[in-house]
Amino acid sequence: MDKTCTDGSRCRVLLVGCGIVGGRLLDLLAQAGDRYDVTVVARRQAALTERANLALTLASILGSSPSLHVRTHDISDVDQTTELIEALAPQVIVNASSRQTFWEISTLPEATYRALDEAKIGPWLPNHLALTRRLMLAVAQSSQRPVVVNVAFPDAVNAALGRVGLAPAVGAGNIANAIPTLRRAAAAQLECRPEEIDLRFVAHHYASNAIASTGSPGQAPVILRVFRGGRDVSGEVDEEALFRSFVQEFRRTRGVPGQVVAATNAFAMVQALFADRMSHLHAPGPQGCVGGYPVLVGQGRVSLDLSDAVQRSDAERVNEAGQRLEGIESIGEDGEIRFTDRNMDVMHRILGYRHSRMHVDDVDDFADELQARYQALRSRLGLALAS
Repeated sequence: MDKTCTDGSRCRVLLVGCGIVGGRLLDLLAQAGDRYDVTVVARRQAALTERANLALTLASILGSSPSLHVRTHDISDVDQTTELIEALAPQVIVNASSRQTFWEISTLPEATYRALDEAKIGPWLPNHLALTRRLMLAVAQSSQRPVVVNVAFPDAVNAALGRVGLAPAVGAGNIANAIPTLRRAAAAQLECRPEEIDLRFVAHHYASNAIASTGSPGQAPVILRVFRGGRDVSGEVDEEALFRSFVQEFRRTRGVPGQVVAATNAFAMVQALFADRMSHLHAPGPQGCVGGYPVLVGQGRVSLDLSDAVQRSDAERVNEAGQRLEGIESIGEDGEIRFTDRNMDVMHRILGYRHSRMHVDDVDDFADELQARYQALRSRLGLALAS
């Protein structure tokens, strides 16, 4: 990554997508004052302009004078996206775009939503992979080498793209969303300040979401190491109680309003990438890995940050087990993705959609079919088509 931003000049950020997460991330970037030169792109001009004006209004209230530019753009056009990247020369690209956001199905009637939610996110992978793949094709086609942070289901998308040489550098959200609560809960048990706690947590999205929803990772394995003052104190904490605290004393707002946490974690990732010193964070999909890991971030680089007590092979097994529970049986080295029968049975029963396998390069066709099936379901239910 170009390090010119360390000399006091604004760091160039290209933000792709301005929905719930992208919009809140835009607010945070704008409120950072003169630190960033931000260009935000999306397909719908009116909605994009209004959202950018909101970000500028909030920044102005706080006395910030951001450098913020708006461009109407369809990221699915690879050649035009390549031209955009060449023209802007961004140091970081944050992808917050998807064919369909994960929470869209929650707008269905309650019974239908609950039934469809049993499929988990895995079978919906084409929605999140398709646009990210096209963005990464454009990055590869350009002469620029920005660091790409992907927010669209990075636990699986980054790994799938890594199999064909197109992996974003890292993801944001998911596992990272659990870290503040884990730190607070561990500090409460050890009767110390959260700032004294350091964690090494390995967990797939399936596990981190289950913990936040139910207070337990369920069938999904995780690895958690707790450190205080550099000393491993994992044996001194009650891990099950840590997880239960997510739905008890540390329960927080979730759902769409709670997506501010994912946006804030994406902002923290951007901040850390531009820093001279290295930061210990957690993130999904680093270096094209499946699932979530502790990472070391800074000076334009991202690397795994496993402690001596955590072997990479064990961490990989934990994340692959979570991936299967999410509905993805495997992501092959050749780029072929296999889906689990149990999760696809749900999709077939409700949407009439079933595929046992898909190659990364064919994702557009799968995403088109998935969108058509979902829109047909909404039509049958007498609902307006999803935007």
